[in-house]
Amino acid sequence: MIAFTRSVCLGVALAISAGIVPAQAQVEITAAIPDFNEGEDTVVYTNGDATVAQGGIRLTQPRGTLYASAYYKLPVTLSSHRSFSAYFTFRMTNTQCGTKTDAGADGLAFIIQPDITAFGTHGGGIGYEKIPNSIAIELDTHQNPGFNDPVKNHVGISLNGDPKSVAVAEIPFTINNGEIHHAWIDYDGKDDTLEVRVASSNARPAAALLSHKIDLEKTLASEEFVGFTAGTGTCLQQHEIFSMFFNAENLPRGLDTSVESYISASR
Repeated sequence: MIAFTRSVCLGVALAISAGIVPAQAQVEITAAIPDFNEGEDTVVYTNGDATVAQGGIRLTQPRGTLYASAYYKLPVTLSSHRSFSAYFTFRMTNTQCGTKTDAGADGLAFIIQPDITAFGTHGGGIGYEKIPNSIAIELDTHQNPGFNDPVKNHVGISLNGDPKSVAVAEIPFTINNGEIHHAWIDYDGKDDTLEVRVASSNARPAAALLSHKIDLEKTLASEEFVGFTAGTGTCLQQHEIFSMFFNAENLPRGLDTSVESYISASR
């Protein structure tokens, strides 16, 4: 056994010195969907204008008064504290609001709620308004004064389908510029802390853009559906999702595809 251990260590050392990096171990999580090119009809359930196309989920086309929702088809079972970690990539294109080409609407949201057929209203409702027993993390690109939006480019935490967010933060860069962006959402139900991160690369930011104390045991049941919503109003925008990673328990360092490789846990 000692000789075998030494030979393994020597082999690893020689591989590293030769520039050969050992294969990265894959971490099992609840759902790991790096793209929607394969098996999309078995893992995604769509409502409204949503459809799976060109390697992603197109939530809305750049047309007026649309709503959409799309969910991971299998229900997830959350812990007793309702903790979770999520990461996804998204893109917003074809923005237009009257004569302005940089002020599209209305945005998209990551949502957890109990009904796979649920969808909300168009426009400022971002496809989640009036969905009960839900939490939605909106990536909002239109300032609606009636919803207390701080600016047109912000994140918000909304409960039970109410577009008036309980907490908001301005995003320090433009998210509807046609580029693919990244978002991380982590909830530690043991200390009731929800954190949101947004970046233009897949490097997970050390500091959260928005951190808020909230007790989700009062809002979420143990079995839920995870997905996305979006909406347009008189202003236009195309909303797309290109990957989704979700774990039905909080990961201390969150999900980070820049340093870890993930696979879906077998069911």
